This record gives sequence, C-alpha cells and structure tokens, in this order.
Amino acid sequence: MTATEQQRLLLGVAALHHVVRHGRSAVVVAPRREDAEVWADALREHLPETSLATGRVLVTTARAHARGEVREGPTVELLLAVDAERFGTPGLAAALDARCGWRLGISGGYRRSDGGLARLTDPYFSGGVVHAR
Repeated sequence: MTATEQQRLLLGVAALHHVVRHGRSAVVVAPRREDAEVWADALREHLPETSLATGRVLVTTARAHARGEVREGPTVELLLAVDAERFGTPGLAAALDARCGWRLGISGGYRRSDGGLARLTDPYFSGGVVHAR
C-alpha cells in the first residue's frame, strides 16, 4: 500500500470512528472485492473495538450494495465510497444510497473523461469527495 493509499484509508477510518462513537452505523462501499477486503482488514486493525460483526460498519462491494445483496441496519448514517471516481458509471453509481445523510467519497484521482462525475457522483456527494494524492 502506498503512502497516499494509507492516508486515504486513515481518513476513512477516522470518519468511521466518529460515526460509530456516536452510536451510528456506516457502510463502506468499494468498487472491487479486493478493495473491500483491504478496508475490512484495516478496520479490524485500526478499530478493533468496532467489530464488523456488530453491524455498526458494513464493508461491501458497490455491485452487491446496489443489488441489495447485503443486510444493513435501518439507520445507516454514513456511506463511504472508496475510489469515488469509479462511481461515475451507472452500474457503480447505483450503490450510492440516497438514504444516507452523511456521504464521503475518497479518491486518489477524482477525474474522468466521460462526464460521469458531473452527472452521477458530484450531485450525490455535494462536495464531500476528499481527493488525496
């Protein structure tokens, strides 16, 4: 993992810690299974008191989340999108759950040439994408 990836991960962990500390739930939505596994491992390491099994934090892929294949609690407060620029496609943008009041996108390269960010992700995040490189 590069230093930049580590910075993005720690920023996300801090946001998740804040949400959980206030008794709320969160979902981490990753574009690929490998990304979801990295985040799940990081949460086990950096937030050991927050077991993923308690349901406070759910880590899943965008496709599984969009299809409703994962169970989540009724009040998911934060949706954290890993590699937010990848959600500029209709398939992945379907995972951006409008019920989540708090939204954070994390990106190392928030740009696309197809207009997907302006159409799909920017309106969802309303300026809540952190671009760290």
